[in-house]
Amino acid sequence: MQAAVDLIHSGLPAAGRPRRRRSTSWILLAAALVSLLALLPLAFIIWIAVQTGWETVSALIFRPRVGDLLINTILLVALAVPISILPS
Repeated sequence: MQAAVDLIHSGLPAAGRPRRRRSTSWILLAAALVSLLALLPLAFIIWIAVQTGWETVSALIFRPRVGDLLINTILLVALAVPISILPS
């Protein structure tokens, strides 16, 4: 029983020891910045689609070439993922 109590208390910071809270906040800030930068192209596409109008956007999206690309992408994922997780 004492070993369990010691294990619990070992994870807690000592009274005089400073916490490492500051470095965690910088990491979270950097991660949030990278996430926002990664979403920037998607926001640009949405902005252009709104400016262009639904008729033009639907004419560009619903055409045979886009369907072919979608099917090829789905097939590529369906084949590549199982091959990559096969045991070697």
